[in-house]
Amino acid sequence: LDALGELGDARGADVLAERVVSEPDPGLRRTAAAALDHLSLPPAAARRLLAALADESWRVRLTAVRTLGRLALPEAHAPLQALADGDPDPLVRRAARQALAEP
Repeated sequence: LDALGELGDARGADVLAERVVSEPDPGLRRTAAAALDHLSLPPAAARRLLAALADESWRVRLTAVRTLGRLALPEAHAPLQALADGDPDPLVRRAARQALAEP
């Protein structure tokens, strides 16, 4: 999954984004979310990454927050603010505040 993102080919974004929301293993969901950091996301892939903000695993949410922060997607602002204000995990809350502060 990492290699798919590192190739930088946007065609891999849909495959990775689908894994973010459908992969049973939280470690692989996290890896897929991180790999999206290297790609320009089509709208469907961005929606899947946004859905990862509600993942049961704090590690997946944290990775999705960091990826969305670096991608600076305007549609991520409100969900990131919600996590900054109320995620149960303090690392996710802190990362969401940092993501919102990134230019």
